[in-house]
Amino acid sequence: KSKGEVGDEFNSIMAPYLENVSLSIPNGRLRNNYEFARDNENGVKVIILGFVCIIGLFLAICGCVVNNALTARIREGKRDIGTLRAVGADLKVLSSSYIRQVLVIFGYGYGIGFTVYIAGYWIFDLLNKVLQWDKQMFEFRIVETVLMCGVLFLVCALNLVIKIKQEMKHSIVENIREL
Repeated sequence: KSKGEVGDEFNSIMAPYLENVSLSIPNGRLRNNYEFARDNENGVKVIILGFVCIIGLFLAICGCVVNNALTARIREGKRDIGTLRAVGADLKVLSSSYIRQVLVIFGYGYGIGFTVYIAGYWIFDLLNKVLQWDKQMFEFRIVETVLMCGVLFLVCALNLVIKIKQEMKHSIVENIREL
């Protein structure tokens, strides 16, 4: 009998003895709960890592799409940027104008995303109650979700400021003549 928790060392020592005992019994089988639990734990870790990678990939794709849309908007608005600069607009004014546009884009996206997230959580919670599962399958993780959305916004806003700063390096006349 083990005094304390079963670990890899204890399991490797006892498994051969227990296997011999199970072979001596007709139709005997050895079920090693320790190895089963360890394999399940490793499987869960792999699944969680996979989900984290998928979420990271989705965030990267979202960031690229938003940054490409904003870069295209800045490229198309070179004439407007030149005109605003001619009347005295500086980097702060231009950046805040474009960042407000980003806030509107993200506001709609976050609103739709959080609505789907909460609705999905409620649906799974309802299924959990109706089907009487043993435990809650999904945890409501709003803090982590909001943090990831904030990081995505900051990355896009930083990229936007850099693009506007690059555009302001051109002369005002070049920006206005841009077609």
